[in-house]
Amino acid sequence: MADRLHGPLHQIISPTQSAFIPNCLISDNILVAHEMFLYIKRRKKGKDKFLALKLDMGKAYDILEWTFIEAMLLKLGFLHYWVSRVMSCIQSVSYSLLINGCIKGSIAPTRGIRQGDPIHQQYLFYAHKHLLQLSEEQRGLESYMELEFGIEVLQSPTFYLLMIVFFFSQVKLGEISSLNQCLDLYCKAMSQEINLKKSSLTFSPNTHVKFKRWLSRVLKVPYCDGPSKYLGLPTDFGISKKDLFREVKEQTLNKLQGWKKKYLSHAEKEILLKASLSPMSNFAGSHFKLAVSHHEDVRKAASNFYWGDSENDSKIHWISWERLGRSKNRGGFGFRDSRLQNQALLAKAAWRLWSSPETHWARFIKSIYFPTLDFLRARLGHNPSWGWCSILEGRDALQEGLLWQIGDGALVDIWQDKWIQSLPHYKLQYPKPVGCTLSTVANIIGPVTRYWRLYLLQQFFHQSDRDAILKINLSLFPSADKLIWGASKDGVFSVKLVYHLLSNLKQVRDKDGAACKASTSRCLQ
Repeated sequence: MADRLHGPLHQIISPTQSAFIPNCLISDNILVAHEMFLYIKRRKKGKDKFLALKLDMGKAYDILEWTFIEAMLLKLGFLHYWVSRVMSCIQSVSYSLLINGCIKGSIAPTRGIRQGDPIHQQYLFYAHKHLLQLSEEQRGLESYMELEFGIEVLQSPTFYLLMIVFFFSQVKLGEISSLNQCLDLYCKAMSQEINLKKSSLTFSPNTHVKFKRWLSRVLKVPYCDGPSKYLGLPTDFGISKKDLFREVKEQTLNKLQGWKKKYLSHAEKEILLKASLSPMSNFAGSHFKLAVSHHEDVRKAASNFYWGDSENDSKIHWISWERLGRSKNRGGFGFRDSRLQNQALLAKAAWRLWSSPETHWARFIKSIYFPTLDFLRARLGHNPSWGWCSILEGRDALQEGLLWQIGDGALVDIWQDKWIQSLPHYKLQYPKPVGCTLSTVANIIGPVTRYWRLYLLQQFFHQSDRDAILKINLSLFPSADKLIWGASKDGVFSVKLVYHLLSNLKQVRDKDGAACKASTSRCLQ
């Protein structure tokens, strides 16, 4: 029953819900919250005033009314037979007390659901959908908070997790009263309680203090400068990024404290570093670019721990950390470079934004920064958020592994674009010969035979490039060229492949830089 109820879940609940939905992550709303709060806090002038209301639902599981669950399932269109089967599972629960090792009595509840119930998450999703429907009916679509970025206007009034709801609205009496009525009706229907101590109001700076106080009394929620964190990550970024992620760095370095390094072998230290050090920064690094000082401190602490350094005793580091970070088949131990790992994780966010443009958070980011452009051609823009700067950092890593899949070849430049998977950097290794007029891949494909024009390949291409081109199989039916992930043979994206790709590129650049430096020193001599 749980599997069957999970099937239509994505068709029923709001698109602002991203937890436990296929192709969505629970952390998708982190970037949405980051942009929304940034927009509100930058609104220092103008007549339009905005607010953000954070609601914490207390005891969301324990006091959920059974009658409300049944009515909500029927309203969503489920059959009476199916609803009765679900309600029989909910209402059949009973509890007993264990006193001095003996089972005493039996308690039959009349409301509430168990958190261990296989479909308890779906219940709350349907309940929150009712709250969103009430807000739409009470407030109307025209009164939603509209973020005027670029050309497209995206309406994003609400997003939520299981027990935390965010409302974004304009500071207007009609909207606030409608929202208050909606919340009262929702709490009465579900017997829900709002935890006022954990709830908060945030206003744009152009809102007068008198309005803040009055609206705080109306909603019975205290106002403040806004939640400093959402899902453990900061919502507001200042000039110094080092202080914002200080807690992440401390949690990472604390993993290495308390271990008796004298009694651990190098193999045991290797396992400990790989198992506990990198995962601490992965969650923050999946959404935002971490400070350079953070990576340097982590690298230094890991190197000192591995070689047995302490505050009073310094050991010799017999091998550099860069060599230890190489893969094992290249003579290293496979330690991850936290800076490259951060960039690889951001590449995953860029990949999801590019490959799944229909998701709610992707449409939200697109409406702000590139409403009329493709993501791969989007620009940084004026006064961007740190989240957008981080995504562009991941896009640079993503583009290193993208290559063109040849269809008709009309969009692919022969000499500049990446389109040959078997060659280094996916490009031709030899420059364009003098007198050659070929520009796109379509010029070297027979339009009728759908095969490579061998006489052109023999005339203008080097043998190694020619052999690599002939390995590409062409479709009998021409189609449009498209970009794919070329770092894997099956086209499946993974953070591991991005990291190895970035690591190999870094080694090539370091080797070229060392050779250039050596040649320069010889010339000076």
